[in-house]
Amino acid sequence: MIKMHNTQCTGCTACFAICPTNAISMEPDEEGFLFPVIDENCCINCHKCDDVCPLENPWKYEYQDYCYLATSANNEELAYCSSGGVFPILARYTLNKSGIICGCILDQDCTARHVVSDDPKVVRAMSKSKYVQSDMGDCYQQTKSLLDKGRFLLFSGTPCQVGGLMSYLGREYKNLLTMDFACHGVPSPLFFKKYVTNVKAKNPHVKSFWFRNKSRGWCQSVSMTWLDEDGNEIQRIANLEDSYLKEFIENNSLRKSCPQCHFCTPQRSSDFTVGDHWNMGKSPFYNPLGVSFILFNSQKALHWLKENEDEFQTLERISLKNVGQPHFWRPYFRGKNRKQIFTALAEGKICQ
Repeated sequence: MIKMHNTQCTGCTACFAICPTNAISMEPDEEGFLFPVIDENCCINCHKCDDVCPLENPWKYEYQDYCYLATSANNEELAYCSSGGVFPILARYTLNKSGIICGCILDQDCTARHVVSDDPKVVRAMSKSKYVQSDMGDCYQQTKSLLDKGRFLLFSGTPCQVGGLMSYLGREYKNLLTMDFACHGVPSPLFFKKYVTNVKAKNPHVKSFWFRNKSRGWCQSVSMTWLDEDGNEIQRIANLEDSYLKEFIENNSLRKSCPQCHFCTPQRSSDFTVGDHWNMGKSPFYNPLGVSFILFNSQKALHWLKENEDEFQTLERISLKNVGQPHFWRPYFRGKNRKQIFTALAEGKICQ
């Protein structure tokens, strides 16, 4: 029976997915983060939950000492997505193989959740950043079922979500590609829900939110944009001026496991790792709509690269030590105001 302190558990759902008696459910704690809860009346002490935990038995590819700077050749997709447009290229490749994609969207209730879909509109929504921890639901189980049936599948998630999936699957699949990213950490879903409720109470025309709006360029894209039901901009708020983004950026709303993340390392569990390549200075490869770095962590990923080089307007190999992305190398420190933020959240005094 899995027993883990809440400062370690990432909420990946691998233990929930593998339990043969459905004895484990994912329930929110007082901060709004999902944790496994065990019904001891159903538990048969098979210890599959212990064995599958990616913290105990991590799935890792070999360390690579290089990566690529990359910008998509599709300017429409580049303008819409968060960084250099890598995910839409992988998604289009998957759909062209009659495949299906598991990724995160903001649903109609503004809840971040993972879904499995081959609908291009849903897949497009997966391209946007969501600065809140997603609800994985039963996506691990759906993914395994589709893979076992031979369906080609792309899975996109945080490093701990990809690590959890690979531990749950327990083996390589030729028909699976996985992508993670340089993760700042995952904020509380309850914190975001309170923010959404307060924003909509003040402005009922707000129906959704966009965390990375490139209308003023990639380097100014980290912002909170309020959208109406047609997706039109109502208001755009710069990062530290927005009450939600400010606490995210200052690490005050993150999950307790994030400051000691075991997955924030160059040795990854995914086929591909992507992220913003900041601090480019006067580099000839700078693009005002975004530049990503990509790690090709597996042989599958390297094979994919050979087939898809023409999808990029920029693809430049660099040393891994030159990656301009601090989230890739180390987890962020615990926010100095974290305790106060969650106390205020419990008292209903946050995001006013």
